[in-house]
Amino acid sequence: EATKLGFNAYILGADISAEINELKNVIADKIMNYNADLPCCLIWGGEPTVKVNGHGKGGRNQHLVLSVLEMLIQEDIKNRFILLSSGTDGTDGPTDAAGAYIDENILKKAKNDPTELQSHLIAFDAYHFFERYGGLIKTGPTFTNVMDVIIVLISKE
Repeated sequence: EATKLGFNAYILGADISAEINELKNVIADKIMNYNADLPCCLIWGGEPTVKVNGHGKGGRNQHLVLSVLEMLIQEDIKNRFILLSSGTDGTDGPTDAAGAYIDENILKKAKNDPTELQSHLIAFDAYHFFERYGGLIKTGPTFTNVMDVIIVLISKE
């Protein structure tokens, strides 16, 4: 479907089990360095892992998106993008959200207060960050647990 919409589409993995701290680097690098003329759609599936050290609210998908956002606020991003990470069952951790997304609008908001992002990241409290800045994905339960899905759409300015 992405190809029909004019995107170069790539499935980069269907069994991701990498630690979020590794995966965030790959995703952020793709967003920062994409340089082709056609926009692209990057797709991963699987279940990334995270070791929770804080007492905040959120799930692995929300934490992954917040971790990528932390990397992007330190850069001058030229590309337009949206990153979505979501559980196909409609839940992410002990929350009513399936996951989260970021785009250049949320990036701009986060750049205005990077300490806010840091405090939520350290506390593993991505849910409350995205509740405040936008980006929560709430689908309700789907009763289908295939895997988590990560989708990145990128285009040049």
